[in-house]
Amino acid sequence: MAAYGEYSLAADNAASGTPVDTAGALSVVAADTAVRYMPVRLVAHGERKDYALEPRPLKTGGQAQVFRAKHKSTGTPVALKRLRMTGEGQRARMRREVEAAGMFGSNRHLMPVLDFSATFDWLVMPLADHSAEDMAAALCVDGPLRELITAICEGMREPHQAGWIHRDLKPANILWLDGRWVVADWGLGRRPRGQTTAPGRTQVGELYGSLGYAAPELYTDAHAVGPQTDIYSIGQIIGWALLQTDPRANVPHLPPTGPWRAVVRAATHYDPRQRPATVDELLALIEDELDPPPIPPVNRGRALIAAALEGGDLTPPALFRLAADTSSDYLLYTEVLVHLNNTQVEQAVSADPTTARAVVQGIQELPTGGYEMTIDAGDVHNLSLWLLQIARGAESIEAWDLLEDTVDAIFYLNNDWDRVH
Repeated sequence: MAAYGEYSLAADNAASGTPVDTAGALSVVAADTAVRYMPVRLVAHGERKDYALEPRPLKTGGQAQVFRAKHKSTGTPVALKRLRMTGEGQRARMRREVEAAGMFGSNRHLMPVLDFSATFDWLVMPLADHSAEDMAAALCVDGPLRELITAICEGMREPHQAGWIHRDLKPANILWLDGRWVVADWGLGRRPRGQTTAPGRTQVGELYGSLGYAAPELYTDAHAVGPQTDIYSIGQIIGWALLQTDPRANVPHLPPTGPWRAVVRAATHYDPRQRPATVDELLALIEDELDPPPIPPVNRGRALIAAALEGGDLTPPALFRLAADTSSDYLLYTEVLVHLNNTQVEQAVSADPTTARAVVQGIQELPTGGYEMTIDAGDVHNLSLWLLQIARGAESIEAWDLLEDTVDAIFYLNNDWDRVH
């Protein structure tokens, strides 16, 4: 399969009237979809007669119609997109769509192109089940909506890093394909700076994108935009899903309440410089707003003990694993672990000496432990007694490395206390 540079040469030849080897210029397809459509790609060579179209289109837009079709020689169902008008501008847009697929078609959240004409008046792509627009009612709850938005962000990461901007993200252009959401229709996409084929085609003051989803800067200079322009559209898609209404031009589509409101507000700021700069920043913001804060280790430890007091089985090894996994949390050691009795400590040590050793070694991080404090005298005393219990447990099972580390930790605590005080 041809690399992007080979595709670009093929596309340039088409623009100048030179015959195009469309079979050698197709996009790599994500693994999820590749097997299903491999028969089509293997024989694709830019011949419209290879496809039988159903009489009525699945979708009609301002520039093109999309038909359900069948690849005659393999019987594979596909979608064929055909221009309604074949002027220079329309062909340039379809060429851009094919070019984007040639670069990023291996991204599982971007729609690949399977075949296309040498004159860029039709293309073939996998047949999607439906669009986000079709599934609006199912996207107004957090789980499905987050899956949709995450897929869009995952799809746009690589193009953004390469300097491509979609400029027309909207529910109708997000399709469900083979169990995942994919971004489609790069017809209004902007290539990286310096790679635009006809810079004058994008006029200042001419709207690019779809009303309500287009960022304000697309009204002023659609060429001088960045990833924040697509992030604005993603914010409006979130508002559309939650409010179940289309957004208005240049008006943030803010949900009335809830964690998504802060996400939409940030993504749709009028000034692009005030929006998240990358899709990863947007995903981080979504995580901060939607995911509950982590429970502090000391609270998790207290919960384990509280459950035991209410009749549950206290598992000291679980407390030791918690301590080993949380980088020596000061309060977990000084307010929870030290209150285990001899039997419980011996149970934890004998069940998993390796984890017990990691817990003991963590003692040397406790003077800071993420907190701006030093260990006070009472804590040094309690921890030393607790360590003696671990030492007895280590001796009883002949875990000599654990015993040695425990003795070192006792000396460390007391020497550190003497040094500071």
